[in-house]
Amino acid sequence: MTEPAETIDCPSWREADRLAAVRRVDILDTEPEAAFDDIAALAGQICGAPVALVSFIDERRQWLKSATGLSLRPIPREVSICAHTILLRGLFVVPDANQDGRFSANPLVTGEPHLRFYAGAPIETPEGLPLGTVCVLDFEARPDGLTPGQSHALPALGRAVMRELELRRKTSALAEALEHNRQQSVLFDAALSKMKQGLCFFHGDQKLIVCNDRYVAMYSLTPELTRPGTTLRQIVAHRYRVGTCPAMSEAEYLAWRDDTALRPHASDTVVTLKDGRTIAIRHEPMPDGGWVATHDDISAQVEAHERLRVSEERHRALVQASAAVVWQADAAGRNTASERWGEVSGPDGGEKGKRSLEVIHPDDRERVAKAWQDAVALGRLYTIEHRFWDHELGFRWVLARGVPLKDEDGSVREWVGTLTDIDARKQVESALRSSEERLRLALESTGLGTWDIDLRTGARQWSPEMRAIMGISADAPADGEAFLNCVHCEDRARIAAEIGRAASGVVRGDASYTACFRITRRDNGEERWVEVKGRLFRDGDGRPMRRIGTLQDITGRKRAEQALGENEERLRLALHAGRMVAWAKDLKTGHITRSKNSLAVLGIGSGPVSELLDRVLPEDRARVEAFVAHAGTPSSHTIEFRYVQPSGKTMWLGVRAEQLGPNCLNGVTFDITERKTAEEEVWRVANHDTLTGLPNRALFQ
Repeated sequence: MTEPAETIDCPSWREADRLAAVRRVDILDTEPEAAFDDIAALAGQICGAPVALVSFIDERRQWLKSATGLSLRPIPREVSICAHTILLRGLFVVPDANQDGRFSANPLVTGEPHLRFYAGAPIETPEGLPLGTVCVLDFEARPDGLTPGQSHALPALGRAVMRELELRRKTSALAEALEHNRQQSVLFDAALSKMKQGLCFFHGDQKLIVCNDRYVAMYSLTPELTRPGTTLRQIVAHRYRVGTCPAMSEAEYLAWRDDTALRPHASDTVVTLKDGRTIAIRHEPMPDGGWVATHDDISAQVEAHERLRVSEERHRALVQASAAVVWQADAAGRNTASERWGEVSGPDGGEKGKRSLEVIHPDDRERVAKAWQDAVALGRLYTIEHRFWDHELGFRWVLARGVPLKDEDGSVREWVGTLTDIDARKQVESALRSSEERLRLALESTGLGTWDIDLRTGARQWSPEMRAIMGISADAPADGEAFLNCVHCEDRARIAAEIGRAASGVVRGDASYTACFRITRRDNGEERWVEVKGRLFRDGDGRPMRRIGTLQDITGRKRAEQALGENEERLRLALHAGRMVAWAKDLKTGHITRSKNSLAVLGIGSGPVSELLDRVLPEDRARVEAFVAHAGTPSSHTIEFRYVQPSGKTMWLGVRAEQLGPNCLNGVTFDITERKTAEEEVWRVANHDTLTGLPNRALFQ
C-alpha cells in the first residue's frame, strides 16, 4: 500500500517565491508539447489510471499542460486536489475522495467527472519550490492506493517533467543566445561598414583576416584582394599600380611595415600618399604577431589646421580691436598676460591684475577667488559675474570667462579668457527684479492668483495664491483635470466648454476673456465664487501658443451683490406698497434719478426738476420752488403740494429731502391723496350739518 504523504503545517517556501518560479519556467498557456503528453500517457499507463495529468498551479487555477482521459480545461484552484499536493512532501494519495472529508463535497467528486481515486507527485525546482503535479485519477475508489512500483514511478515522472522544463529553458536560452550573436554579428558588420576610418586585421603571417569598406575604398582595392588570406604584399603591389601608395618606394614601405610589426606597443604614423592625401595610421600589435590597424584620411584636418593657423592670426588681430579685456594665465592660475587690462583698470591696474584681486570689488573678492581656485584645481571652464574697477567709470559688472587649454594627456597647459562689460544688462536685470517684486507684492495684497499655460507643451504653472484660493496643495499637479474637479458641478460643463474654446483660439475680440463661476475648495469643501481673466497669445503663424491670466476670489462681492439685490427688492416692494417714489438729485446738473415705480405713481420717469415743477398747481408752485431752492442746504426738508399727472388727475404729494453729500440730494415722494381726502372729509363733517350740508355754528366760531 501507499504510505501517506508528510503533511506540512507551514511550508518552508513562500507563495510569492513559488508563483515567481512558475512564471520563470514560462509554461502557462503554451501549446501542447509531445514530451509532456508522453509523460502524462506514461503515468496513466504505469498506474493503470484512465486519467493522467501534467499540470501547473498559479494563484487562481490549475492549468493543464497535458491530459489523458480529461479535457484540457483549467480547474479553479479552490476545488483543485493538486493544490493540496503542492503543500505536502512526497506522493499524495486519496484512495476514496468520497470518503475523505477534505474532498467529499468537491464538485469534481460530487459531479462530473465523479472522481474517486487520486494520486499525485509534485513537480519541484532544485530549490524545493512546487510548480505543479504529475497525477493520476480514477472513477473508482482504490482502497489499496498504488503499488510500490507505481509509488516510485510517479515522483520520478514529476522529476522528469522538471528536467524537461530545464531542458526547455536551456534550449530557449540557447536559441536566444544564438539570435543575439547573430544580431551582434550584423551590428559588427554594420559598424565596420560605417566606420569613417579604414580598418584591416592581419595574421602574424601577414595574411588578411578582414577589412572594412572604408579601407577598400581608400586604397581602391578589388574584391579579390579583400578576401581572407590575401597577403599584405599583394595588397601593397596593387596600391603601387593604382597610385594609392605612400610617397616612398615599395621596398621602403615594406621595410617600414616590417619594423612596425616588431614593436611591442601601439604606434601612430602619418603618411603622405602619392595622390596628395594624408593618412594617419594607428597600429595595434596582436599576441600572435598579427596586427589591427586603422587608416584615417586626415587630409581635411591638415587643411583645417592650416586654416586654423590663419584664423588664429585673424583672432589675434580681432582681440586687438575688441572692446573686451583678454587675459592669459599659466596652468597654476597665475596671470601671465593681459591685453587692454591696464587700459581699463588704470595706470596701476596691469600690475594689480598680476599680483592681487585689488581690481575686483571687495564684496566679490572671496567669491571670485574660490571660483577661480576650483576651476584651476579641476581644470574646468571658469565663468563668473563680478564687479571690476574701471578707472574712468568706477566699478562695473563684467562677465569673466576662462577656458583651460590642455595637452594631449589632459593636463592644463594654460588658461585664456575674457572680461566682458555687462553692466547695462545687470542694470536691466535689477530693474526687472524690482518690477517682479512689485508685481508679487501687488498680487499678494490683492489676493490675485496667476496661471500660465503653454499650449504647445501642455505645461501649466499656478501661483501659490491661486492654489490657496482653490485649496490645492503646493505639490498637487497643475493640470486641467485638477482644475475642473474644483469647479462647482453646476458650472463645470460651461467652464469646460469655455476652456475648450479658449484653447482652440475661438475667443472674442482681442483674445481676452472673463468668466465667473463657483468652485468647491479641495481642502475643506467650501463653496466660493471666483472670477477668471485670461488672454490668449498666438505665434507668428496665428496658432494659439500660450494662455496667461488671473484668478480672484469674489465671494465677498457676490454675497454683497446678492444682499444688495435682496435689499433692492425689499425697497421696491415697500415703495410699491406705500406708493412712494425714491429719488436722487445731482445738485450740479439738476437731473433727478427716480425709482422705477415713478412712472406708475407720478406719470413721469427720471429727468430735470422742471419736469415736476411744471405739473404743480399754480397755488402751490411758489412754495415748491422755494423748497427746491432751500433743499440744497445740509438739513432735512418736508413739503406737501398738489400735482397734476400727465393723465390730468390731480393728486397730493408729500416730499421729504436730505442732503447726504456735497453734490447729492436724496429724497422720497409720497402719494398722500388719500390722507388729504380723509382730512377734508373730517373737516367737512365737523363744520357742516349732516342732514342739510350747510355750515354749522362750529364753522363760525
